[in-house]
Amino acid sequence: MEPSFIQRGLVWRSLAVVGIALSSCSTVVPTAAPETRVASTPAPTATATPGPSPSPTPLATAGNAPTSWTEVFDKGPAVLNDISAGANGLLAAGCLANAAGDCEQALLLGSRDGMTWTEARLAGAAHASIKRLRRIGDRIVAVGFVVDDERKEVRSIAWASADGVRWSSVPTASSMNTTLEDVIASPTGAIAIGGAARYASEGGGFVVWNVSADGTFGRPRDIEIAGRPQGVNGGIWAFDRFLAWGPCGPCPSGDSVRSTVLMSSVDGGAWKVLPPSTAFHGGSVTEVVDAGHRLVAVGFEGDSWPTSPRGWLSTDGVHWDVAQVPTDSASIESVAFDGKRFVALGEDTSDPSGGSSSPVAWVSNDGMAWTRLPPDDGLPALTGFRVIGRVEVAGRVCSAGTFYGDPRQSGPLAAIYCHDVAGGSSG
Repeated sequence: MEPSFIQRGLVWRSLAVVGIALSSCSTVVPTAAPETRVASTPAPTATATPGPSPSPTPLATAGNAPTSWTEVFDKGPAVLNDISAGANGLLAAGCLANAAGDCEQALLLGSRDGMTWTEARLAGAAHASIKRLRRIGDRIVAVGFVVDDERKEVRSIAWASADGVRWSSVPTASSMNTTLEDVIASPTGAIAIGGAARYASEGGGFVVWNVSADGTFGRPRDIEIAGRPQGVNGGIWAFDRFLAWGPCGPCPSGDSVRSTVLMSSVDGGAWKVLPPSTAFHGGSVTEVVDAGHRLVAVGFEGDSWPTSPRGWLSTDGVHWDVAQVPTDSASIESVAFDGKRFVALGEDTSDPSGGSSSPVAWVSNDGMAWTRLPPDDGLPALTGFRVIGRVEVAGRVCSAGTFYGDPRQSGPLAAIYCHDVAGGSSG
């Protein structure tokens, strides 16, 4: 089974399936009023049968759910793609889905304390999926894409908010056949990055938008340079330039092993492909975090489950060293730096069928030497819970993700778990 986060990180990999599968969807009208969800004490009622597993795994009941985490939100069919600190608490985003897991309406949640969650009203949210939440200046921006079956098109979409409660649509000029993946802030201005994607066909490439101070998006520009990634996985501002990365496998030409290629730009307009790094050979970078004087990248090695977790370290964004990560069967999807240590999140990939997948967390003080945390420590130990993020607010750590394969639930189940942290520091 292919690692699930490849599908999430590289949206263009799954757009062909999404475009076809959504052809029978009907327009969903947003609810008249936001729905507030209050924390529930019982353990989740979700299972773990991602992908092709022939039968559902045991249910996560009160008897085998993590004891230190409390379920504070669940809704299905729905998918969560991101969780982030907002202006007044936490935000989480994704989409409401159908039984097949195809997005039918954008979903954006807010919480002041991590315990009570409210759904925001969003204009133009039908068939949309929010991929990222980012702070740009004094605004929070939510970006994603729409698969429109009536018009048979894919287009980018975005919303902005000053308080995380009231959201307004953001114009995205010439957004047809593009997918917004991320927004990157910098001292010289913000840019958005994404890819090209036509309805019911496989996409890819590298597309860049300028983002003005008022939050509006300029016209998309296709970055066509030799050696660029097949698709964009993400980007950051570091060492006085933009960096973006994605898969180039196989690369270099003639090699049979996939790898990762990086590009850089000082202004977001003119880009160049950086020299290939032997450290990335065989590896797929899923996320990079800037810790000031160094960059830490995380990802995996392998084209199918079981995969091996990987990490890399750089002091200039060009030259990379391989980090020391335990070689258990797992994949790392994301990484964050809290000012003291790095925390990476991913999932166990020891079961090729994906039927017993569970969240995994790693920690590192320097980005070079990593330690895998025991189950239920950094993340709730729930089989089938594919985590997408972990954020702290007001002395409470919350993890968000999606369950797949619950026999009592038609389609995916979005869920958020939280636990209190002694002294207000992440555990």
